[in-house]
Parts: sequence; structure tokens; C-alpha cells
Amino acid sequence: MTATRPRVLVVDDERFFREAIREVLDGAGFEVETASSGTDALEKAADAPYGVAVLDIQLPGMSGLEVLELLRQKHERMRVIILSAHTEQEIVLEALRLGACDYLAKPLHDEELVLGVRRAWQSFSEADAYARLRGRLDTLDARVRELMSAPPDPGESEAGPGLAARIAEAASAVLGAAKTSLLLVDEEAGGLRLAATVGREPGAEAYALVTPGSGIAGEVFARGEAVAVADALGDSRFAGRASPERYDSAAYAVAPVPGPEKPLGVLCATDREKGAPFDPTDLALLRILAAVAGGCSRRRAPRRSWPRRWWRRRSPRPWPSRPPPPIPKRSATPSSRDASARR
Repeated sequence: MTATRPRVLVVDDERFFREAIREVLDGAGFEVETASSGTDALEKAADAPYGVAVLDIQLPGMSGLEVLELLRQKHERMRVIILSAHTEQEIVLEALRLGACDYLAKPLHDEELVLGVRRAWQSFSEADAYARLRGRLDTLDARVRELMSAPPDPGESEAGPGLAARIAEAASAVLGAAKTSLLLVDEEAGGLRLAATVGREPGAEAYALVTPGSGIAGEVFARGEAVAVADALGDSRFAGRASPERYDSAAYAVAPVPGPEKPLGVLCATDREKGAPFDPTDLALLRILAAVAGGCSRRRAPRRSWPRRWWRRRSPRPWPSRPPPPIPKRSATPSSRDASARR
């Protein structure tokens, strides 16, 4: 997989400057597109994404300030570097107020140009990554709420087909993976079996038992640790364990589904757009989904029904009644006091 080069749009009405800037930036590793007017620049920016625009402030027809303002309105994360002469300080200040990230004075120095564009691209990359992460977190939040609030399917006690499918779909949406799968423990067989999948029609081999330690999923289950593999075919940890015929790329992200004492299964994702690898952020999001899946499975697990005699409330036993104390009997012989009273 070849890395995508940073894309830069150069806007200048003078062909000499356009081609000179293109040559310098192309040699520095940027993919450069040029425009000779403000209208041309806006059309090209609408057709393809650019992270940085190098914009001459003096343009025929639509001015550079107007182009800057429109670019910032329609592409708020784009970083714009303006080109100006030393005598245009007031225009430069106005451009900075409108959102330009930097300015370069003509005539340009090659190193200054490359450094300025690299700084602008770094700023764009950070803003773009933050915006993408926020969008993915919003998707994660919505999917987790759906998983936690959805009623179980009729007759479904553990991670049945309905819940398993929703978990696999959530992983696909959050990670942008074309293919995801959830494998759960088969206690009787002593291994993992496919519970749900997204992005491919599983054949008979997909439902084969995966023993702990075999394949990438079995290895992750045995270790109990989530992993992101950029190239499973070249990774020494998983040499000979990948199945390239099933997938379009060799990049995987796998996380164990935690249980009270041991993992309940594994959640897998692969085949991102353009074969992009999974980064630490992707792995963290997958671990969150796996933890939610484990919580949903335990929440829906059947409770143990104890015998009635263990939990039935019994009425309290009455205290044993005590007989009243006996009344002392009066003696038939008169006492000495009674005798003296008679005398």
C-alpha cells in the first residue's frame, strides 16, 4: 500500500510562480494542483480535498481576500498561506483576520516555502484527525446506546444472533471497516465459533471451530490482549496464520470480548478503505466495543434460579408463650398478727 501524498492547491495568476512553486513542493513530497484564478481555485477545491492552499493575494477578477473567505467558509479545516509583496501589509493583516494561517513575501525562498507548507499541513492534519475522531466518537456513542437499550430478541438469553449482528455492525460503522466479525466461545467444543459477520457471505469454513492459539483470532483469545496488525502476512507474530484469500487487505484489528473470569470471544475488523492500517485510536475504539459486547452478554445471561426454599420469605415463628406465675396460696393457720388483733 502506497502512502497518500499531502495535497496542496497553488493559486497564482502568473504562470512562472505557479510552476516554480509546483516544482519545489513536488520535490518535497507534496501532490500539487494549480489554479490561475479564484473561480478556478474554488472549482478545484470543491472537486477534491486539499489540506493546504498557497494563495496569491493579487488575482484578476475575484480578489485573493474573497477567495480566502470562500475557501474558509466551505472548507473550514483547510489551511491557507497567502503570497504578498512587502508593500501590502494592510492586506496581509486583513487576510490573517479572515483566517489565513501564514503569509510569505515574494520573491519566495525555496526552504521557507517548504517549511511554511509543512507547518500548515501539520496543522491541517491535527484538525482533520480531531474532527474525524469526534465523528467516530459520536457514532460510537450512538451505537453503544443502541446496544445497551435494545431489548433482547424473543428467546435470546446470551449473545444471540440479533445482539451479535448489532455488535458486528457497530464495529464496522465505528472503525470504517468493510468486514467485521464476532466469534464467541463454544464451551462444549472448546473453541471459538462465528456468531455474526458483516461484509461477506460466510461459507462453511467460516463456521469451523477456531481453537485457542490458532489463527489471529485464536491467538488474541489465548493472550487476552487486543492487537492491531498492519500486515499480517509479514508480521512474525502471526506468520502463516492469516487467511489472505478471504480478505482484500492484510491489516487487522482484533480485541477480546472480556468476561467475568476469561474472554467470552473476540471482535475482529479488517478491510478498511484503500487498505489503510488500523492505528492505536482504532484499537482503543474496538476495545470499547468489545467491552460493551461483554457487558451486554453478561446482562442478558440467564440468572440462576435458586430453589424456592432458599429465597421464599417465611413468616416469623411466634415466641413460645409462658404460663403466668402461680398465685401463692394462703395458709389455713392464722398468723400471729391475726391472733393478736383478735385479742
